[in-house]
Amino acid sequence: MLLNRELSDRPLRHVLCSAATAVAFLGLVAGGAMAQQSDQPAGAPAAGAEEAKGTAWIKLCTTDEETKKEQCLVTQELRDGNSGELLASGSVRIAADQKTLLIFAVPIGVLLPPGVRIQIDNDKPTVAPYTICFPQACVVRMEVDDAFVANMKRGSQMTVSVLNAERKALGFPLTLVGFTKAYDGPPLDPELYKQAQQKLTEEIKRRAEEARQKQEQQQGQQPQ
Repeated sequence: MLLNRELSDRPLRHVLCSAATAVAFLGLVAGGAMAQQSDQPAGAPAAGAEEAKGTAWIKLCTTDEETKKEQCLVTQELRDGNSGELLASGSVRIAADQKTLLIFAVPIGVLLPPGVRIQIDNDKPTVAPYTICFPQACVVRMEVDDAFVANMKRGSQMTVSVLNAERKALGFPLTLVGFTKAYDGPPLDPELYKQAQQKLTEEIKRRAEEARQKQEQQQGQQPQ
């Protein structure tokens, strides 16, 4: 089953806007091509999450085919507000008899040292190294304890900062509003999430077509 594979630790290919895009992106692969400056929002929460849960965070669970134990991802995507393009993502992976993992996926082209800086509100930042880079993104996987998760529940924003090739800071702010509700609550119905992702795919295609037509009109109006 696709969802089971995407919740595992194995590297997975990213298929933008498929029914389980967020799971694949957050589970150890990612897509994305842009980032904003650290003092600017990096994008809009994924479509479907807010519609279904009233929060930017969603919880997706499945049962591992080998261990028969449940695994869950509490995830948030950052998307471009105009194109719907996936920019970055963050998640907390919960699995029975395993350490809780904090997972981030950021665009490629970042400086690997010094890794990423993770900060909740005005707390002291935590620095974590990159775990692996794929053609689409670089991924950070860090073990966290109950105290860190509790801090996320109390917080209002978690910012992931990276350095690009020009050594400029890029920030990806993840709202923590609604994190507790998603973390402690029941998982989202996979079918509901699938429908939301299908709507997102259609919206991205529509906007891309509008942009193409606009560009053709502008080219046609230019003097020869």
